[in-house]
Amino acid sequence: MMSKNAALIIIFILLSFFVKAQKNDTVVLLNNNIITGEIKKLEQGQLTFKTDGMGTVYIKAEEIKSMKSNKRFQIQLSNSYIYFGTFDTVNSPTKAIVKIITSSGTVYKMEMKDVVEIFPFRKKLWYRLSGNLSAGVNYNKSSKIFQFNISGNLSYWGKKRYFNVGWNDNISTLTDSVITNKQTNTLTYRHYIKKGFSGQSSFEYSRNKELSLQRRFSLNALGGKDIIHRYRSLLYFGTGVSANSELYYGDTTANLNMEWVFQLSFDIYKRTFPEISLSTYANLYPSLTIKQRYRANVTIDTRIEVFNNFFVGVQFYDDFDNKPQTSYGDTESHTNDWGLNGTISYSFH
Repeated sequence: MMSKNAALIIIFILLSFFVKAQKNDTVVLLNNNIITGEIKKLEQGQLTFKTDGMGTVYIKAEEIKSMKSNKRFQIQLSNSYIYFGTFDTVNSPTKAIVKIITSSGTVYKMEMKDVVEIFPFRKKLWYRLSGNLSAGVNYNKSSKIFQFNISGNLSYWGKKRYFNVGWNDNISTLTDSVITNKQTNTLTYRHYIKKGFSGQSSFEYSRNKELSLQRRFSLNALGGKDIIHRYRSLLYFGTGVSANSELYYGDTTANLNMEWVFQLSFDIYKRTFPEISLSTYANLYPSLTIKQRYRANVTIDTRIEVFNNFFVGVQFYDDFDNKPQTSYGDTESHTNDWGLNGTISYSFH
């Protein structure tokens, strides 16, 4: 009996030591206060830090003087360099400085403001996932009635790679039917190379009744770069080619096309309560197979937090095609479709 009790005591001590060891990261604030816990991530100007006494706290990156952790992190700098290593504190009376010790043992000292993202390496899948789900109503010129909008995305960050699944559906309800006027579903993979350069491939399914498009399947390949990557903003530009298959209302066979792709995205955000974000996405598709044809789409999404990861916002979109390939019914195809959605959304991580 004594040996069994002794074994239980030893196991309890070891478990207590293990739990404690998981929260031995240190953050030194500008006012020289020291907080001990576990670094979860630094993203978009906000450090997520888990403590024993206060639970999970969120710290503005500008308030951090230094950090220490023996765990391995994926660390991205404002100049787009990516390192894998640990942190150690630096005693600097005038500047916020961190010491990065890479896996090879190389030591770098740099200002805290130059560290824009931190993700734990070999962290559980859940902590690398993020996403949001939005729903709302809108009015657009194609229907002259209220429509429902359902959109969202799910993202995963890995070692030098990024996956995203996104969806955006505009649905009209009539007295005896439900019509999907506009739909876009995408699957994207991006692999970061170095100095902010990346390669990207994506698959997209879309439809747009206003532009007479019954369905389009697209396969895109791009190269791009994070031109700006700071606490409060991210600017990305990419270019490449797209192969697609288009079927228009009234046609029985699909058209095969090749296009150039020019992609631009710009995000501005504030991650302390209330969180505020402004995201702009723009794509231009000059055709390689249809003379003087080009398509373009723009999306502007604004959100403000009202409580505990719930947001209200406004989303604007505009789709343009200067040469739709057929007519829908007896009416001439339109070249432009736009919409304005009021949204209520929830985000995690």
